[in-house]
Amino acid sequence: MSLLTNRSTTIAPFLTRGWRDLSPTRDALQKSFTFPTFTHAFSFMTSISLLAERLNHHPEWSNIYNKVDITWSTHDAGPNGGLTDNDILAAEECDKFAGMLCAKEDWKEELEQQWAALDHM
Repeated sequence: MSLLTNRSTTIAPFLTRGWRDLSPTRDALQKSFTFPTFTHAFSFMTSISLLAERLNHHPEWSNIYNKVDITWSTHDAGPNGGLTDNDILAAEECDKFAGMLCAKEDWKEELEQQWAALDHM
């Protein structure tokens, strides 16, 4: 997996949505998500874990009650690791899942549809 070629332009939209650029200490994107309940947070983590398995690309993360901190970086890209297309795809999916969980009353049904869609990736 190769590092992003146009890093600044690629990550710019993420920075407007609450993601943090961890450079210069680290080539990674990090975001803290806060959900209404623990169930929402755990559902988010379950969704992202299924995506991570499909991509064979796993985040660094932690969870305390309704808060999930997540960092994306590819450890085997470049000499010190860094951001790749997989990290961008995964961060994009994080925002989608989080938005869906927080915006709709029928989030459980839609979440099941999202999980089923992962089978086709």
